[in-house]
Amino acid sequence: MERLVTTGIYAYTRNPIYFGAIIMIFGWFLVLPFTFILISVFLFTALFYITARSEEKQLQQKYGKKYLEYKCKVPFLIPYPKFR
Repeated sequence: MERLVTTGIYAYTRNPIYFGAIIMIFGWFLVLPFTFILISVFLFTALFYITARSEEKQLQQKYGKKYLEYKCKVPFLIPYPKFR
């Protein structure tokens, strides 16, 4: 049975894999400061953004109100600390 995962890392960002990939590519640029790597950071960020938005539409159709509530509580890409 499939269910919407909202715990673990998904409690901090709705797209942890894309966020991690962007950080990793930017890290490569910091280690090897080549222009094509910097351009890759921007291109992959745009690609990940477009893909994530498309996936969100599908998730909203599949899970409805439950996904909308999750979407209101958790940031799209960049996680922020939760203070309780």
